[in-house]
Amino acid sequence: MKRSRYLLLALVITCFSCENDINVDSSGCRTKWFEVYGTPAHEYGNAVCMTPDEGYIVCGQIDNFDTNEERLYVIRTGCNGNIIWEKTYSCAADGNAIRALAGGGFIIYGRTGAYDLCLVEIDDNGNEIWSKSYNQYNMDFGMDDCLEISSDNGFIMAGRAINVRDEIVVIKTDEEGNEEWRELVKSENYEYRSSGIVEIADGYLVAGQQRELPWDTFRSRICLIKINHEGTTVWIKDYEPVSTQYAEDILLTADNEIYILATEGIGGNVSHPNMVLKKVNADGDEAWTKMFDSYMLPTHRGVIASSLTTGRPGNLLLLGNTNEEQDILVIETDSEGNELNKRSFGVKNFFITPEAIVINGNDYGNAIISTPRSGCLITGFTSAFGAGCADVFLLKLNVKLQGEYNADVIPEE
Repeated sequence: MKRSRYLLLALVITCFSCENDINVDSSGCRTKWFEVYGTPAHEYGNAVCMTPDEGYIVCGQIDNFDTNEERLYVIRTGCNGNIIWEKTYSCAADGNAIRALAGGGFIIYGRTGAYDLCLVEIDDNGNEIWSKSYNQYNMDFGMDDCLEISSDNGFIMAGRAINVRDEIVVIKTDEEGNEEWRELVKSENYEYRSSGIVEIADGYLVAGQQRELPWDTFRSRICLIKINHEGTTVWIKDYEPVSTQYAEDILLTADNEIYILATEGIGGNVSHPNMVLKKVNADGDEAWTKMFDSYMLPTHRGVIASSLTTGRPGNLLLLGNTNEEQDILVIETDSEGNELNKRSFGVKNFFITPEAIVINGNDYGNAIISTPRSGCLITGFTSAFGAGCADVFLLKLNVKLQGEYNADVIPEE
């Protein structure tokens, strides 16, 4: 498979910086790098997690438009982005979440070609151990990063079930993927879509969207659903304002703080979406909401939220994508949602701005995770480089409070 490789050069420290001018940490891993992986087909990186050896494993999708075939695509790399192996799987059409298993190997959540939810377990070398699919109606989707390893070492997942209207289906399985229970979240007055799930002490919290019917009202809210460990819905809470809000991710920190990342302003007559960060407690009560509006960018074209993770101790990292330029935006906040830094990564023919790494094309960031020594890693897809119209990328950053840097990304000889 053809692979393109790129280096970050010409670092000027001013905002998100490395430690002095050293670009390698104590483990021999580069603190900043950018890698692209692909074939003449179309590949998308949807989710990523760390491996036990401090490398990374990405799951996503490979589309071959010539044969109209979609397959699960998985890449395992070392800490510097070097490929260890890459494989495709016919048992699934894509992967939207991946987790490392305590006993070795990985569990992947996605959908089949028949649009059923599915789980796939692979070993450390990428060999499939088992795969299972789960159907509710004629069409289900494995949506977003809606998978967690439960406290009993089984799996809990949420997805979109399409009946007369959109509903949320939550499925609990044992560690071998055998279904234990499922719960449907539905209403005569609303449609529901899921965007993330976490486990708390007495059950699970599912973040999503509650949309008023009929469809042409364009009125939707962020919602949070609590389901107990027996699979019964305990409560559903929604949050004002009623506009066009979509929850995109939910995060439970090591300190049991709960945050929801959302987008406000998609659909209807709204053309400038904003990122929204909301903090709630385990009862769903809202503590505060912070908005990062579209006018913080020079083009005023808006930002669509994507993913949320922890950053340096006590801080959060918000991943989004600019609405028109399709550049990647990372915002660092403190635990109260106050902005500390922001950084965009764009592709405008090597044009460098004070806030942008400029590559040469379009990028879209789907997931961000924290890495050791206060770093972070982003995956998604790029049309700027590689062998096809869309290729998987990994972007490694070492996030610091002080400073900012600019960088060119150029092909390595």
